[in-house]
Amino acid sequence: MGISQTKTERDGKLDALKTATNEWFIKEQERLDNETKFLKAVQLGRGTSGQATKNFEVMSLKLIDEIDAFLLLG
Repeated sequence: MGISQTKTERDGKLDALKTATNEWFIKEQERLDNETKFLKAVQLGRGTSGQATKNFEVMSLKLIDEIDAFLLLG
């Protein structure tokens, strides 16, 4: 990126980043929904709500780390 970047170029890159972020979010939300369904099925099958809660907490922290890494690299 150079200082001589025009407003149009900058806006285009910001729009591309917004589009990429939205696409990533939709895919990640779908993945997390599937993971939630799976964990609920495991919870019901085993009767281990404590493990499901722990798994949810671990996945939540992992998601936060992934979002931080995405934003830092973006």
